[in-house]
Amino acid sequence: MHHLFLGIPAGGLGRLPYAAVILDTGIIPAPRAGLTCVSPEASFFFLPNIAGFVGSDAQAVALVAGMDERSRPTLAAAAMLAFIFFWNDFITPLLYLRSQRLYTLSIGLMQLQEMDKTNWPLVLAAAALVTLPPLLIFLAVQRKFLNESWLSGK
Repeated sequence: MHHLFLGIPAGGLGRLPYAAVILDTGIIPAPRAGLTCVSPEASFFFLPNIAGFVGSDAQAVALVAGMDERSRPTLAAAAMLAFIFFWNDFITPLLYLRSQRLYTLSIGLMQLQEMDKTNWPLVLAAAALVTLPPLLIFLAVQRKFLNESWLSGK
């Protein structure tokens, strides 16, 4: 998040070993951050990016312990639930996105219902289309939810 907010290139986030770019606290003026929704005199205080090391450590422990092999069904289920949570998120995009061009499908569905409150076939058809991507992803990864030993009957 620091990288995106401060305009720091994020290429190093995907490289091993992870090296934190921001190790000290800092203050940045709102205009430099590109924020026009607050007073130009406002400043933002940010903390050092020490949390990046926690994620790297947790991944290293999971790899050493072999959890990536034994936990694939669990990881697939957690990834699917996270995707559905963010796909259906309504409040966060509504609060933070200023341009209607960037609104999510959940917000578009609400706006469609507000435009014509009595046209239920149209609203239900749109709701079915909004539900389609998570359903297709679930169908694509459903075998990962099941343990391979359970599938083979052993």
